[in-house]
Order: sequence, then C-alpha cells, then structure tokens
Amino acid sequence: IILNSSGLENVTVEEYTKPQFKANEVLVHIKAFSLNYVDLMLARGDFPIPYPYPLGCDAAGVVEAVGDEITLFKKGDIVSTHFMREWEAGPIKESYTTFEARTLGGAFTEYIIVTEKGIVKAPANLTFEEIASVPIAGISAWQGLFNVGNLIQGNTVLLQGTGGVSLFGLQFAKAAGASVIITSGSDEKLERAKALGADYTINYKKNPEWQQQVLDYTNGEGVDVALEIVGTELAKTAQAVKVGGSIALIGLVGGTKAELNIIGLLQRPIKIEVVEGGSRQTFFQMNRSIEQNNIKPLIDKVFDYREINQALAYAATGQHFGKVVIKF
Repeated sequence: IILNSSGLENVTVEEYTKPQFKANEVLVHIKAFSLNYVDLMLARGDFPIPYPYPLGCDAAGVVEAVGDEITLFKKGDIVSTHFMREWEAGPIKESYTTFEARTLGGAFTEYIIVTEKGIVKAPANLTFEEIASVPIAGISAWQGLFNVGNLIQGNTVLLQGTGGVSLFGLQFAKAAGASVIITSGSDEKLERAKALGADYTINYKKNPEWQQQVLDYTNGEGVDVALEIVGTELAKTAQAVKVGGSIALIGLVGGTKAELNIIGLLQRPIKIEVVEGGSRQTFFQMNRSIEQNNIKPLIDKVFDYREINQALAYAATGQHFGKVVIKF
C-alpha cells in the first residue's frame, strides 16, 4: 500500500514481486494490519517524507520461510511486527530504529522481510486482526503504565479518549487491580468504557475543566498515572496527577502545542516522560499478560485491503472505539 503524495486520497494498492530473503531474514505472510495515528499523519503530509512512500507499522501474519541463520522462528509461527526493533531491553537510546517504510518497505503489504528483531511471537489467544492491533497501541499503554508509571494494585489511572492506546490502558490497568478514570467527548463511548470496567467517566465537552472532576474522584489527591493522548491538554493533566505521580506523554491527537505553568509544576512535583513504543523485553511481558488475562483488543471496524482509502478516512473522523483494522 503506497502513499504517492500527501493526502488520504493518494494512497493506492499496487502489485509487486514477492520479495527474496537472506540467510539472516524472515519472510512473513501478512494477514492483517492496523491503523495508528502516525499513519494518518504520514498520509496527511505532516512529516517530510520521500514519495512514493510505502505505509505501515503494525501487522500480523505467519512465518512463511526463514533463512539458515534464523534460530528464534520457524515456518508456521504466528507473529506481529515490533516497532522499535533494535530496542531489546533497558532504557531507550537515540540509535534505536523503528519499523517504518524507509528501512523495511512498510508493514501494509502482503509479504514483509525482517530480521529476528523485527517481529515477536503473538499471544496464542488472539486472532490475526487482534494481533495486528497490539504492537504500537498496546506497548505504548503498557510502557506508560508500568515502566513510566510503575503501576501497582490499588493505584488510580487517568486515560484520555477511547482509541487503541486508552482501551489497552483500561484493560491492562484493570487486570493489575487499579482504578480507572477515562475521558471522552461521547457519552455513548463512555458507557462502553464503563462496561469494560472503567470506574469513573468524564465527558470533557460537558466538563471543560475536567481535571477538577478527576480531583473530586480522588479526594483531591489526583491520579497515580496518566496516559496523555491529547497533547494540548498536558497542563490540565498535570493538575490531575498527584504529587509524585507520573504522566506518560504518548499522543498529540489534539495538536502539537501545550502551555505549562512552570510555577505550578514546581509546586506540584510530578514526572513527565515521553513514550515511543517499548523494548522487545517489554513486548514479551505484555504478550504474556494478554495471554494470562485473556485480554482481547477492542476492534471497532475491519476493512478489506482494497478499502484502504475508506479505512483511513474513517479513522480520520475519530468515530472509532478501539482499533481500525485492515485484512487481506
């Protein structure tokens, strides 16, 4: 699937020759892939990229063949892509690369070639569509909750919206024994989040100063961990986090600029850390939890690959509850 120039309408499906793999590479037959906000940003032209540009980060498929030097995978393994493929464990480093089109040909394709670091074995309890939903959204939520926020049983979590990251965050937090406060501009979506286990819900359109309601729910203390998805609401999120709490800055769906009151931060010390995926070790931990707790990714709608333009347009509306998935 190729982006020929900026604009969602300029994404096309093209045929190509099945790629050849080397001794240290794995050939994966892709069965499904999912959209992330970064895919929309790329298609809109928010980043300077060369055209034509093969799209895609998150995909799931079957190992079709392996090179002679491959030891971690075999033919028939069910796998997903790993976005930060050089990040094995420990803290993130500038040198780590991402699973993106300029280096790997994009994940939105029928076949991909990767090294062992570019894929992970998928949780056994998920379908291909569900597996494709996990990589970026799932690992971002897990990284934010547990590696940034050090979430433990009895903590309280603040989530924004009902996209993939927040709904993974809801499921992971509840499995860990935490309480969850979630915001949305839709009462219908909030009801669905409540049915999934959310303890408190806030409609930010009806309550523009929603951070005050978060404080009311937490007896004036604030939450232990917040996943910041909006970006522009960072100042309000900072007010809603307790002293010593953490904000995992993951998204910017509201825009690229936020104003912060430094005096306010100095008076209320908190940790703010940017999240860009997670390590391979973190991926393993998350997948183990998905299996043990039988966590099922929330999929809003599944499109055929020939409907990629409709899928992108639908995702751009923000109407979805969970992930938008495309299948072959």
